[in-house]
Amino acid sequence: MKGGALDSLGLSRAQMFGNMGRVLEWAQRQQEDRQQGQFSLFGTSTAGPSVATPTLEPVVPWSDSEQLAYEKEALGFYISSHPLMAVQPQLRRLVTTTSQTLVDFQGEQTVIIGGLITQQRVQLTKNGDRMAFVTLEDLYGSLEVIVFPETYRQSIAACESEEPVVVWGKAKIEGEGGEPRVIAQRVLRLKDALALGEFRRLTLSVSQQHDHATLLQVRDLLGHTPGPCHVVLVLQFPDGERVLLRAAERLNVAPSVALLTGLEELLGAENVRVA
Repeated sequence: MKGGALDSLGLSRAQMFGNMGRVLEWAQRQQEDRQQGQFSLFGTSTAGPSVATPTLEPVVPWSDSEQLAYEKEALGFYISSHPLMAVQPQLRRLVTTTSQTLVDFQGEQTVIIGGLITQQRVQLTKNGDRMAFVTLEDLYGSLEVIVFPETYRQSIAACESEEPVVVWGKAKIEGEGGEPRVIAQRVLRLKDALALGEFRRLTLSVSQQHDHATLLQVRDLLGHTPGPCHVVLVLQFPDGERVLLRAAERLNVAPSVALLTGLEELLGAENVRVA
């Protein structure tokens, strides 16, 4: 029921689950009456209203997050959607990679990755400090994140949260054919990451598809939100060459959801990053 096995009945899962006791009680009465022979030759009940089809009580439907949580509880995975689908626009503003793209990378690199922590294993170091090994799941797969003691002390709330999180760290693969791991340097709940005023760099990628009028709108938008965050422009040319330019200090900004949304509307979500 929680996993959707009875969706074909046309009732909401919440209503079916909320009325389960009522229906089971009705079914039990039906069974007792069968055992007592209280049915006519035509198979219909002679017990009157006591075994009439039960009236279901109205129940408020589960929210999307509740329904997904019940699916995970019942099945071990999601089927109707994924909790991260609703926050993809916010995650795109921050992340630089996914579990899928990390599979093919070589060496070591600094990454920002987002997702849900689905498992956490806490253990003590030789010094008696707590650290954690967590499994981070995104829309493409999962990977292990190692949170050493100092980072863990600062990130306990995020590591224990059921909400989407963002992880800053270094990714590497140990040994040939090994699985990618991320050594966390910071772990924050997504909502906290978006609210932070400590971002130091806003990177905007522009190309020939962005006309002069669009760039003027970008400049005006930056000028209306002064702050300490530097702005870096990445100029992308048709031959694949990329040139990085640091914008004038007067265009430094204070990142906010409103600013990032406005820039995404002008340049495209894939061309706006903060770090």
